[in-house]
Amino acid sequence: MLQAIENRMFDQMGSLVQHVTPVAPDAAEDLVAEVYAQLRREFQIAPPLTLHSPAPRILAGAWSVTRESQIVPGRLPRPMKEAISASVSHINTCPYCVDAHTGLLHGAAKHDVAASIRNGQPESITDDRTRELVRWALATRSPGDPMITSPPFSPEEAPEAIGTALAYHYVNRMVHVFLGDDLLPLPSGFRGIARRVFGATFGKRMVRRGGEPGASLDLLPDASLPDDLRWAQSNPAIAGAWARFAAVVEEAGQCVLPEPVRALLLTQLARWKGEDPGMSAAWVEDAVASLEEAHRPAARFVLLVAFASYRVDDSTVEAFRATTPRDSDLVEAAAWAALQAARRIGSWLQEP
Repeated sequence: MLQAIENRMFDQMGSLVQHVTPVAPDAAEDLVAEVYAQLRREFQIAPPLTLHSPAPRILAGAWSVTRESQIVPGRLPRPMKEAISASVSHINTCPYCVDAHTGLLHGAAKHDVAASIRNGQPESITDDRTRELVRWALATRSPGDPMITSPPFSPEEAPEAIGTALAYHYVNRMVHVFLGDDLLPLPSGFRGIARRVFGATFGKRMVRRGGEPGASLDLLPDASLPDDLRWAQSNPAIAGAWARFAAVVEEAGQCVLPEPVRALLLTQLARWKGEDPGMSAAWVEDAVASLEEAHRPAARFVLLVAFASYRVDDSTVEAFRATTPRDSDLVEAAAWAALQAARRIGSWLQEP
């Protein structure tokens, strides 16, 4: 009965997605149906993944990197990977993802870890290993930080740790655009209780699920691992997932975004050191000034997704959709920008 209630709750959460219409579980076909079947067995048909469903190959890739890096049992225990996910979400100011992953930490009975991350107090985590992984995750937007130059995991653990961190640097940006802040749309006084209830029921079940490494790889064609993702190469399942995801996202970006727009974002990212640009719009307008007027709405959209995804609003989306109206276009453009930002962060994360 609890499983049925959980499935129904998550199926209805698709209505929380904004700007696009996700594929409903009972209407899924072909690749989307295959991904949803794995999600149902091994995690849940959750909005941070289903928001990708208008672009089936992007959905498959996003699920694959999340599954192989974080969900499949490996060298790092699942609660430690949930702690990394929650910590990355904390530095990206993604309340939705912080709620989700601290809820899963509660489900794993790691109540002190969940509270410490939520309160921004990693030093209060009593388990030494988890505390160091959290401190590392909180430093992933700070190249040159000692936690980055001397990471607290072994070479064998690096694909899981880095893969999980980069998956959420990507997911947080997509959630900002398509889901907003609230996992549990309740009055603030009830949210703490609701998070604990979620953890004790659905979170407890979800955090115990998993599957065999590599089972998601058949969802997408084989691809070569780009050099900037070489941190994954010692784990074939994680390397395969990231190689495939990078390939389908790059192909989608080339189809939906003009070359000058892509070049502009890559140039801006090459200079980026993880800083938040703040609320001023001047940097965006300065960046797009050299482009043709017709390219500027797409450029504004991808720049904001990459650098300040919390600032993507209805007007930004509407301007982009004036020339590229399909749901799949919007998901693919956002995914391309979000993944480029995550890969830029990955370029300064180091293996032990």
